[in-house]
Parts: sequence; structure tokens; C-alpha cells
Amino acid sequence: PFLATALAFVFAIPVLIALAVSPDALESGRVRLTPPCPLRSRTGSACPGCGLTRATAAFAHGEWRRAVAYHRGGPPVFVGALVGSGLLARLAIRRFRSDRAQN
Repeated sequence: PFLATALAFVFAIPVLIALAVSPDALESGRVRLTPPCPLRSRTGSACPGCGLTRATAAFAHGEWRRAVAYHRGGPPVFVGALVGSGLLARLAIRRFRSDRAQN
């Protein structure tokens, strides 16, 4: 159950961060969760991940159009992390219960 619990926690981190941080705070630069993109700072071109943090935060706050405008992959990443953390937490709870029942 340790691995499932650890993975559930890892999947839950982006969900919790996205819920805790407003997209406006990320957009304005008041909150910085990631370092500046090295590709964008050197070339001026966005990398495939540029905007993903802002997109997941916007999606978590119900701003779906804004999320898609930041990055089309933001909503699927948020939903995947949410579902993944829930499934892994459920697996960890089941295994914990079965381990306790056997002892």
C-alpha cells in the first residue's frame, strides 16, 4: 500500500496547487511555481509545456476558456491528476484494509 499511497500523493500535488493558486496570481507573476522557461527566454518561442501551470490553475477555478487559451493540455492534465490520485488512494485504502483484516 505504500507505493499506491505515495503515487496518490504525487498525483494529488498538482491538483492541490491548482486549487490553491489563482490564475491571476500566476499571470501577474505574484506567484511563481516554476522557473522561467529556458527555451522561451533564449529563443522567444514557447515550449510544449509553456502555459500548462496557468491552464491547470484556471481549469481548477472553473475558467475553462481561459484554461484552453493558456494550454489545450491543461484540462486533461488536471482531470487525469484528479482521477489518478482518487484511484490510487482507493487502491491504497483497499490494500490497507485487506492487510489489517489478514492480521
